Amino acid sequence: MKKIIILSILSLCFATCVNAKVISNEKIDNNKVKIATEIITDLQKDMQSFTSKGSGPFVAAIYDEKGNLVVKVANSVVNEKCSNNHAEMNAIKAAEQKLDTYDFTV
Repeated sequence: MKKIIILSILSLCFATCVNAKVISNEKIDNNKVKIATEIITDLQKDMQSFTSKGSGPFVAAIYDEKGNLVVKVANSVVNEKCSNNHAEMNAIKAAEQKLDTYDFTV
């Protein structure tokens, strides 16, 4: 299975897996920061679409190791009345369903 990168609009923070294009806690690489900034800006733009449908206001996306978008979803805590439905959790669940696996480490 592919290693993934998870990006989320929560105080503009992002978390990554090993071998992703942008790795947390590595030496700052301005090109990688530019890529991450572009992705986060894209998520911010999509937030309006999600909130107009009653979801959000937080959005998360999962990309594969080549930078291809796997899933992009909003949180659904209020809509589904479930405190577990943060955007990051929804994104992981959607990616597991789409890729038919729970293991993103291989």
